[in-house]
Amino acid sequence: MSLNFKQKLIASKIETIYGTDATPAGANAILTRNLNVTPIEGDKLERNLDGSSLGNKGSALTNKRTKHDFEVELGGAGAAGTVPGYGVLLRACAFQEVVDPGVDVQYSPVSNGFESVSEYMEQDGILHSLLGGRGNVTFNINAGEYPFMKFDFTGFFVPPVAGNIAAPDFSGFQLPEEVNNSNTTAATFFGYAVKMKSLSVDMANVINYRNLVGQEAVLMGDRAPSGQIVIEAPTLAEKNFFAEAAGNNTGALVVNHGTAAGKIIQLDIPKAEIDAPTYSDDNGILMMTIGFRPLPVAGDDEVKLTIK
Repeated sequence: MSLNFKQKLIASKIETIYGTDATPAGANAILTRNLNVTPIEGDKLERNLDGSSLGNKGSALTNKRTKHDFEVELGGAGAAGTVPGYGVLLRACAFQEVVDPGVDVQYSPVSNGFESVSEYMEQDGILHSLLGGRGNVTFNINAGEYPFMKFDFTGFFVPPVAGNIAAPDFSGFQLPEEVNNSNTTAATFFGYAVKMKSLSVDMANVINYRNLVGQEAVLMGDRAPSGQIVIEAPTLAEKNFFAEAAGNNTGALVVNHGTAAGKIIQLDIPKAEIDAPTYSDDNGILMMTIGFRPLPVAGDDEVKLTIK
């Protein structure tokens, strides 16, 4: 019997007790694209035995873990102040979720109290489990595409079993709006209204799997967020990004996308330092690429995602 590669599904649920199976079900299904599973990853424990003959001496797979990576569309929640279906994923990527009912839901990074997820991934009848999962997220807002997030999770290995995720419910995921001039209502960088082609922001969470006597855990280490924005190059009179870079100045980035309540997302970076801008060609139009690094203001506030 041949198994189908495209028949794959994932469900994710916040753990009440770290590393204890939260038993995600169809109600916890995640609407993904480009879903991949590394069923088992580990380190080789070599025996390195002495002997009178040459050849392999045997080894074992140790520090076994499972990894999931996938993309999720970055859309609204259908109604202002409603938690989106992907909220659970952001929480397991070291974000705090703050809900203002009827108004908005905000996600900001945290430096302690990290949450974790249990994830079930079905690959055409084979059920792979990941426990104690924590990960990283990259936000992408590119013209002519739906905005999306790239997630990477690491967790404890659980032997796969035959099974499925029954009755997946994707009602927490809304169709996003295309990134363009009509739907993306504001994009400013260092106070300048940019003509933006693409934007990526990588939270760069440092994820460490540890297996010690008395502890198995996926630990959240440091984070070092970075990003890149590609815009049409302005005249120096309009905005001199070279002077901003040379002066080691900092500025804010704000992108507001979506046309009505329940469809709006807003990405805020209140303080960023930038690299030297570079030029490129886009069908004869002079473009500018600027790398940047979000900086904390008071702490745990260098990036904020708001769902309205």
